[in-house]
Amino acid sequence: MALSLENLAVKVVNIVKEMPRDSLAELLGKQLVRAATTAGATFCRVSRASCPQQLLPALAEVQTCLEETLYWANLLTRCGLLETRIAEDLRPEIDALGATLRNICQTA
Repeated sequence: MALSLENLAVKVVNIVKEMPRDSLAELLGKQLVRAATTAGATFCRVSRASCPQQLLPALAEVQTCLEETLYWANLLTRCGLLETRIAEDLRPEIDALGATLRNICQTA
């Protein structure tokens, strides 16, 4: 799971590198990168949780970051700063990560 989240973050960073270099694209691109990288960083923190009570809230935070990643990608698309197909390519990967998170939460 951690590697999958890291791969998502790298993919998002590479997407943002290819975006236009204007102030709006940079501002929204930073939000996209923040959401994707925070998901992975939070999961790493979760994997070191010392007690089960910390686990579920932190996993919910990871899920929130994944949803924010889709939000920012969709917003960039609607603003004409990101191709629709690129944002759509992120959805299956993020959906799969979300399903894995739900399975982890059910077994925790």
